[in-house]
Amino acid sequence: MTHPLKSEFPVTPITPPNPEVVSVEIIKGKAHHLRGEIHDALYWYRQSVLNHPTCSLSYFHLGEALLALNKLPAALTAYCKGLACHPTAQKLNFYPPPQGILATNKNSQIEKVFVLLKNRCRQLISCGIYEIKSGLQQDSRIVWFGALQNLEELESKVSEIINYFPKEQEMLAEFRQELDDKLLGDIDSPSDLTSVTWELEKQMVYSINDAIIDKTILSKLQEVAREKRRFEKTYAELLYRVQHFVKERKDYSPYLSEQVQKAVVSTLKADEIRSHLLHSVYRKYQLYNAASFGTSVVLNARKIQLRGGIASYEFTRKDLAYQFAKEIDCPIPLNADTVVTLAEIQPQEHIVIKPLTQANSKGAYMVKQADDILDLGRRKPLQHWTELEAGLREDLETGTVTEDKWIVQELIYEDAERTQPARDLKFYCFYGEVALILEICRFPEKQFCWWNAKLEQIKTGLYEDKRFTGAGVTPEQIKFAASMSAKIPTPFIRIDFLKGWQGLVFCEFAALFPGEYHGLTDSIDTWLGNCFLDAEGRLMEDLLRGKKFEAYWRVHERLKAELMAKGEGETVDSGECQSF
Repeated sequence: MTHPLKSEFPVTPITPPNPEVVSVEIIKGKAHHLRGEIHDALYWYRQSVLNHPTCSLSYFHLGEALLALNKLPAALTAYCKGLACHPTAQKLNFYPPPQGILATNKNSQIEKVFVLLKNRCRQLISCGIYEIKSGLQQDSRIVWFGALQNLEELESKVSEIINYFPKEQEMLAEFRQELDDKLLGDIDSPSDLTSVTWELEKQMVYSINDAIIDKTILSKLQEVAREKRRFEKTYAELLYRVQHFVKERKDYSPYLSEQVQKAVVSTLKADEIRSHLLHSVYRKYQLYNAASFGTSVVLNARKIQLRGGIASYEFTRKDLAYQFAKEIDCPIPLNADTVVTLAEIQPQEHIVIKPLTQANSKGAYMVKQADDILDLGRRKPLQHWTELEAGLREDLETGTVTEDKWIVQELIYEDAERTQPARDLKFYCFYGEVALILEICRFPEKQFCWWNAKLEQIKTGLYEDKRFTGAGVTPEQIKFAASMSAKIPTPFIRIDFLKGWQGLVFCEFAALFPGEYHGLTDSIDTWLGNCFLDAEGRLMEDLLRGKKFEAYWRVHERLKAELMAKGEGETVDSGECQSF
């Protein structure tokens, strides 16, 4: 728990005059506390709690010391215990006081301690709710579960005393309902099974969260992974056996059996469909849900690990991507296929500087005027060319950019008056077919709009909080992007263009890492996964028929010649050049 409202918590070691009990340990602790020796004071307050566990004043001072050290959760625990054992709360008095305690008999002073404890509890409960809510910046199920875990811990701390705070009790209840709605809101009619899987999911997330702060984090993560696999296997086996249980039903019929089998197949993941089931159903039912775009992207990365590269891997080098675009007469920015070093970059206007191989705007800069420069990677405006040069050097020194190779290209504008930089159009291409288009307007702030190939705006699950109504694309532009992807022997590639005032201008390829995909809805992920599989099949058929990818191979051969000319032992089998 952080301390967002620290100014509202003036920490003081001064106790009310003549409290109900003042232990010797409290007196010693106060002496240290007044001198600013908080850790020493904390020791004596803890001793007071240990020796006098029913003394609410001991807990109050312990809480004050913990608060001074910014340990808010521990302070709240101390205040709650003090309030719970306070005589006003328990409707009893401490007379005679325990041995070793100096006592007074003024109930009015006892009430002051009660009020102080209540105020502290109220403040810290509100502070705890505020902090948990402030962490809900990301629309993520894991974030919601983390908030629920923190809320349950807060509720546990205050369970004994929460009845004294009806307003805060209502706030906790409303916040819990809000989280429940987020986590269970997509379930129309919760069942007993929903409750069971909900608890399993919650415990899984809690275990991971606990593992993060555990000293044995690796073993904890391995344990969670084992339990996850065990649960998934049990789940898959249960669904597999359902089709056999159906035969024992009184209302059994071949139709019911077929429908159950179809439902089971549509529910299981690809690696959960057993061979016997696959053999009996693959001709009867579509295995549509077995496909996953995210899985295909990861498997592509694994292929590169195994083989050193895949077709289109060369295009991680931007100069080679621009050379390919020129080969097929696709417009590119001026000088985009020329590589320079940092020492060769001269001050100029209306340009973009970007590293040869980095992605996601890392190490990229946009220069409109000498005093109007934007560090795209850090989203930071710069006022002078010397600041840009310092940023470039820092990128190299910190490893943000791995080698001193840069492209200095023309800045493409959306309008002929050069007032607005061009927006992005990212085409998700599956070997000759376009499935999705992502339109991005970057200024004055990033906004996103998704389109399908029918020119319909759609929701994909990504960037929903930053959506806008884009200008869209034309059928001719979709056709051009599709034909461009058909010239590259790979099942998937994202082709990025800039929508300039003069038309589409090629920007870059993204084959291995096509941006975010884990936030896609299940239906979109499955759809794109099937697009990927279909493209693999069509590509294989074309290769078997002897299709020549001439423009691609010309660029590939130039890279091969470049590597061999270096004379550093690199061959066509190096990771930089190998494609298949």
